Amino acid sequence: MIEIFTIISGIFVPLSFFNLEFKKKELIIVLILIFGIIFFDGLRWEMGTDWFNYLKNFQDINIRWTPGFEFGFQIYTQFISLLTENYSIYLFITSFLFYIGIFYNSYKISGNSFITLFLLFATITWYSGGQRQMLACAIFLFSIKYIINRNLTLFLILSFLGLSFHITFIVLIPFYFIYGMSNRKFYLTILLLIVLSHFIYPIIEQFANFFNFFNPGKDLTERFDGGLETSAIFGFGRKIVTTIPVIYFYHLKPDIKNNIKIRFFYHLSLFSIFIYILGFNYIGILASRLDIYFGIISLAIFLGLIQSKLKVKQHKIFLIIFCFFLAILHYSRLADWGMSLYHPYSSIFYNYYLNRVLF
Repeated sequence: MIEIFTIISGIFVPLSFFNLEFKKKELIIVLILIFGIIFFDGLRWEMGTDWFNYLKNFQDINIRWTPGFEFGFQIYTQFISLLTENYSIYLFITSFLFYIGIFYNSYKISGNSFITLFLLFATITWYSGGQRQMLACAIFLFSIKYIINRNLTLFLILSFLGLSFHITFIVLIPFYFIYGMSNRKFYLTILLLIVLSHFIYPIIEQFANFFNFFNPGKDLTERFDGGLETSAIFGFGRKIVTTIPVIYFYHLKPDIKNNIKIRFFYHLSLFSIFIYILGFNYIGILASRLDIYFGIISLAIFLGLIQSKLKVKQHKIFLIIFCFFLAILHYSRLADWGMSLYHPYSSIFYNYYLNRVLF
């Protein structure tokens, strides 16, 4: 059923480029699609492989907290449970918060780009069972406003909130200081991180106690698994194939390269290369989760921002083809999983098959 939303949004993609009448009605279509997926996801219980764990957590929240769930998420769940004992209402509220937070915010940040919305429907919807990280993603998109406006205090407050929902948020905090960085400095930073990645892993491992503060009741050192048992050639090949067009579009026009906002999301998208290398060699289980921030959401916003800058018909067609290619690539990975929902430790770049039971 989720693929229906991808197909419908995909039908509207060419119209968003070439039909001026569609642009006048676009917001209505966007809201219909977003609220459609909210009702679809929010009114069912079996959202992904971990759905039973979230159900039990809600049912037992006033008795005990589930080990491994961050305290912010637990406080949020406990608050909702005080208002209602109906799990369907809880799921609907949660779906509303993260779909509006991710989809609508991304759409607005990208300059009302339908391309962004299409890519999110083709990807993020399949991770919707990860309630904690989806809420953290929504907080991340809210925090971007304060990165752009250079409000460090409010950004750090939102970052602490994001961390309390999912520990992966910690990787996003340094990007406050990367905003506005020149391409040369950013490339050198990425290169330096890749060279030092062998030394970064022991440092990250030492942060396990810090992570455990946000994720009580579970030892997270097991998440630093020393890499993936996977095929590096195919994974890295997909990463290169999807990165080259991103670089091409960024260097297409001077007004694109000189746009600080576009450059920021360009840097976020390219950072997924380092995340892939770090994940493949050292912390694969966490890195595949981080790719949701960089390789999916940031990339979708970047391509949406590019859409508004393209004037040549051939460039627009190439962007449409590339976005459909990304969607097909993601679905090809889902096919390997039997089109099952929410496998957070695999993505289009990670050939990692974690044995999980679908309840």
